[in-house]
Amino acid sequence: MCIRDRPKPEGTKKIGAEFSQELFRGQAEWAKENGDYKTAIDYFIGSGDFKGAIETCGEHGMLERLNDICKGLDRKTQEDLLLLCGKYFKEKGNYGYAKEAYLRLGNIKSLMELNVAFQKWNEGLFLAKQNPDISHLLYLPYADYLVKQDKYDQAQEAYKRANRLDLALRILDSLAHNAITEKRFKDGSYYYWSQALETLMQVKNFSNPSPSDMEYLNSFE
Repeated sequence: MCIRDRPKPEGTKKIGAEFSQELFRGQAEWAKENGDYKTAIDYFIGSGDFKGAIETCGEHGMLERLNDICKGLDRKTQEDLLLLCGKYFKEKGNYGYAKEAYLRLGNIKSLMELNVAFQKWNEGLFLAKQNPDISHLLYLPYADYLVKQDKYDQAQEAYKRANRLDLALRILDSLAHNAITEKRFKDGSYYYWSQALETLMQVKNFSNPSPSDMEYLNSFE
């Protein structure tokens, strides 16, 4: 038997594998520094450094390649890498790829934040209905958006859902003031009545009001 044919000790195999990985990683870094990103990604993957491959794709906008890598990741053991893929897709403006990554993970919170970032309000409202525990992530930015679109009645409802009664009442006060200024007295009286009703609904005990109840009641003085 030739020397080269003799079985190698297990320790030698391990050292050889580690050396190969380090060699590949070094080649990946060299290729990346010299602007050969495609080769760098191949070497990162060859060395088992998926994070390095993902970062290279994300930093240089290689989203198609990043999506290919993302599809090959295991959602149970490589959750952090899938989240990293989603982060780069989101930063680079690719809603579809980011959504796919978050859906694979079942990460509803990240999916809601994605919908808000891309103003996918219909998708966000549907998600909020299915997952009330994360609806707070949607309603405040959604209400702000509605205000900018001059949709004040809808914005007021969204602020209430976001538990921001102060902002909802501020809208009613502004609408009432504008209506009176424009001599639309019927509209103005309706908005003031709505504002009073919304305020009174927050009082929990009229016979023995708490300090917070008194704050609402004093607003009528």
